[in-house]
Amino acid sequence: MVRRGRLKVTYDNDLTQYVVQIDATEKGLGLKDAYVSFKEPWLKTFGLTAGVFDRPFGFEIMYSSSSRETPERSRLFQSLFPGERDLGLKL
Repeated sequence: MVRRGRLKVTYDNDLTQYVVQIDATEKGLGLKDAYVSFKEPWLKTFGLTAGVFDRPFGFEIMYSSSSRETPERSRLFQSLFPGERDLGLKL
């Protein structure tokens, strides 16, 4: 049984970043991340991200399991944010 079989491809340059991450398990293929980020080139003070990405709430959702104290997220975040991903824009 494969719990997390993920492949992430990222292209990053000065102004943009493209990310695609798939999850391959025995249940099939799933899309985890697919987004594009644009950085404002003049003042470098803000950026725009659009697509499917982690919900921008708190610290626990954005950290990977290798960076957290425990491999699983807390019950609070599992019940409030099932799936942990969202489709939208972030400024």
